[in-house]
Amino acid sequence: VLLQILQLSQLINQGANLELIGLAKKAGTTKISKNISNCNEFKLINQSITGLYENEVDLLTI
Repeated sequence: VLLQILQLSQLINQGANLELIGLAKKAGTTKISKNISNCNEFKLINQSITGLYENEVDLLTI
């Protein structure tokens, strides 16, 4: 169970099976709507580790 709870903090969150403690089989999954057309601006920002370099891509225009 502890390993499953630790999986919730990973970058790629696939959820955790918490059935052993009486909770959901797919607890903690993140669901994001695929409809971004209602937004005025939707950007993907790539930054270097130091923060010196930055690249922005407007996802509504691609």
